[in-house]
Amino acid sequence: MQRILTTNSATLKSGIRLVYKVIPPSRLQIVDHNWFITNQSDFSIDETRIADLLNKGFEFEFKKIEPRMLFLNIQLLDSELPRIIAALAILKYKYSTSNMSDLLVLIEKENPIEYNLKYGHIFYKEKVARLLHNLVSGMNSKIVWNGNALIDFGIGKDSSKNSYHNEYDRNLFLDYLIINTKLEHISKDDDKNKPSYAKSEKYNYGLLYSENGVMYLKLNLQIRIV
Repeated sequence: MQRILTTNSATLKSGIRLVYKVIPPSRLQIVDHNWFITNQSDFSIDETRIADLLNKGFEFEFKKIEPRMLFLNIQLLDSELPRIIAALAILKYKYSTSNMSDLLVLIEKENPIEYNLKYGHIFYKEKVARLLHNLVSGMNSKIVWNGNALIDFGIGKDSSKNSYHNEYDRNLFLDYLIINTKLEHISKDDDKNKPSYAKSEKYNYGLLYSENGVMYLKLNLQIRIV
């Protein structure tokens, strides 16, 4: 009998806030038609503007993940995972795709962590799969994660439960997670009635801002397994 893996939708309810240092291609003020950045002003930014900055040669240097608890939980899984998530976020805007499977193909081509891929090791896929597995197991930003699953996995032909039956099917389950995961940006324009809604003003989601004369970009991501 063919077994079908199913899982409930899983998101980080608190979101992942990524902070980058904005590095212009030269000593240029960040200007784009009707908006600009000064040391005194913060400006909301959408996907089109992020892509525009990338096309103009701006670079985003990853600085940190907020909240701190989430950063440490992710770092526990793998020390390079925070940088990988940050790189995936930029690729999302650079290539206008939110599908995790597509983003993994792109990140392997660009190889921002500079892994030795000569022999075919799937560093990025394996590390992201580990992250997704822990997320559906209950990891979040509210608790110190020790790797112990908070959700019981079951198996059924057409079950509404999270499903994962044994180590033999581990790869099948992880592939399922990757194929069904999207990396989404939460903005202040999101419908307040939707679970993904977040108050941009409170957390500076999707904002360019200045601190001590240095420009930063703060993004909020939602990892959503559909």
